[in-house]
Amino acid sequence: MERYQGKKVVIIGGTSGMGLATAKLLIDGGARVLVTGLSKAGLDSAEKEIGKHAIVLASDARSLTDIDALASRVKSEFDTFDLLSVSAGFNIPTPLENVTSAIYDDVQPERQGTVFRGSEARAADQPGRLCRPHDLRRQR
Repeated sequence: MERYQGKKVVIIGGTSGMGLATAKLLIDGGARVLVTGLSKAGLDSAEKEIGKHAIVLASDARSLTDIDALASRVKSEFDTFDLLSVSAGFNIPTPLENVTSAIYDDVQPERQGTVFRGSEARAADQPGRLCRPHDLRRQR
């Protein structure tokens, strides 16, 4: 039996970088994986690399509407999930010395909102249970 056999994983921002590497690792271990991304190039590339073994979906991690749609899709594909990984990156290319509180506030709440909404969806399915990455090992 493979290490992550039967585990259901959602990776927000899983079409490139660490998110894609995580998806590949989990797929190789037997997990069912759904990854999201925003750029057409990233989605196309991920589809070619992992599309036979994963669901690749366009979704904007900054949009609560998209997060709600993602929750519905995850529910229809997996019913529930074992791991939520938020690897989405969004930035406003600005030299560090020019980053103002307003720029920071534009970027940071989006990531926190994504994590909260994803966790909220998980909690609704399994009240009283905290989902942490190391739980995957415990549930074997």
